[in-house]
Amino acid sequence: GLNAYSMCVGSFGSTSDHDMIIVQSMDGGVTAYDYEGEVFSCHFHDCLAPGPFEYICCTDTFVISASDMLVKCYKYQVLAISSNQGTISTPGRISGCQKPENSSVSSKRHVMPDWVCNVGECVRKFAARGASPASCDIVALCEHSLFVLSSTGTMKACKILNFVPVSLSVYSTGVP
Repeated sequence: GLNAYSMCVGSFGSTSDHDMIIVQSMDGGVTAYDYEGEVFSCHFHDCLAPGPFEYICCTDTFVISASDMLVKCYKYQVLAISSNQGTISTPGRISGCQKPENSSVSSKRHVMPDWVCNVGECVRKFAARGASPASCDIVALCEHSLFVLSSTGTMKACKILNFVPVSLSVYSTGVP
């Protein structure tokens, strides 16, 4: 089997009756599991080394950062559809998957992020604040900075830290 790097637990895909687990492996792949077993598995083709991986429940997305110092956001449905198994059925049109142009295997797809933000530093930890997609903020703690991104990937704030951050905890103050 593959070596696990990190995992997230949540009601992915807006499933309210049970939680699922998604595991990120050392090679950059992710595998989702529910109570019956493996749901899907996909691989990020440009991941050299894994990094922080967080589920954002208000937008049903995952944010990930690897050694390329980019924050990338993937919709759960796009990850599920891009799976090699192809067993996930989703109503409506799902965009975001792109077949490689010069691929010898016609069934494999590259997973395209919903948005990408270049923070220029290695991210140590992600956290989310907000209950709706309009008010959801993504906080990225980096080696020397703290970034606040909107749910669409727009940088809302940046703070340079004059200390080495160790942990991140986000809480709501009641101020929008």
